[in-house]
Amino acid sequence: MAAVAEIPDLWGQGIKVDLVSPLAILKTQAELLGIKTKGLLIRRTGSLVVGEKENAREEVHQFEIYSPVLNYTEHLFEIRHKERRPYPVTITLPERIAWPAELLPPLQDVFPQPIASAFKPPSTTLATKCECRDGDVFIRALGVVLTSSAIRYVIDSLLVMSNERNLVPVAS
Repeated sequence: MAAVAEIPDLWGQGIKVDLVSPLAILKTQAELLGIKTKGLLIRRTGSLVVGEKENAREEVHQFEIYSPVLNYTEHLFEIRHKERRPYPVTITLPERIAWPAELLPPLQDVFPQPIASAFKPPSTTLATKCECRDGDVFIRALGVVLTSSAIRYVIDSLLVMSNERNLVPVAS
């Protein structure tokens, strides 16, 4: 039997122990939104497992914001991944947003090679979905989602309506 010292490490340097799940990242961002809005908007996330076959089930996490002042919930987006396999994870929005080209699949993955090589990829692409292969890509993509004009429009609208409801009438 060979001594341990003679057997090389075949794992390489790619193993990280400080990885975080997409759900943990979502919960952190939701808490930060509550802090930034001074509690006017808080998170409401729901999770469920869908699919009948065990090896084909997916976890779906809904990201919703709730205005306690308005007693109103707005669905912003969802993420989904295979059960017990948090990556790759797909972010799905109800409307298209501009995704940076580096977050979307290369053209050769979407079109046959002769067609893909004939086009220069745009710097951004409008889409409702983005598949993230790992946590680093997911964090970048989630940043694009949370700063998108579609999401900001919803947040700003809810804040305006919440502030309006909180106004104290001025006595004359």
